Amino acid sequence: QATEHTLLLGRAHAVLGGILVDQRRPAEADAHLERAGELMRDAGAAPELATLSADRGRAALIAGDVEGAREAARQALTETASTEPGIAGAATLVLARAALHDGELEESRFLCHRAIELLEHTTAPHYVAEANQVLALVEQRSGNLEAALEALWNGLGAVDRGIAETS
Repeated sequence: QATEHTLLLGRAHAVLGGILVDQRRPAEADAHLERAGELMRDAGAAPELATLSADRGRAALIAGDVEGAREAARQALTETASTEPGIAGAATLVLARAALHDGELEESRFLCHRAIELLEHTTAPHYVAEANQVLALVEQRSGNLEAALEALWNGLGAVDRGIAETS
């Protein structure tokens, strides 16, 4: 019973940390993500640790720590293997953003497409839209404005499909 309570408290910290990352408040998110990790490790909740690593990667990007973001995203991919496509997609998107930051456009493009594939139908539609926005930036910087516009439209379509699925 104590393990169950520890796990629930860890999940609560994880959810709050993820929300704070979505709100672009990485400093506040870090404390909750760290506490969630401690509690979940104590409770033996290995699958949830991958989500925490992906969220840590997102928070690190927002804070400007590109190398920390890469490290956390790779950790998430190691922890989830192929069992959680949504988590793997979020981690892959972190890697795509890091590659874009470094000017590695081909790598970022590849990772964006992979992230979209993993995120589609496995997470909230706004994450798919975000991946398409990153792809649009890649295409814009590559000089392919037509592909950039297509990526933006695909992102809007993902949100529209998500709204239709919940109606």
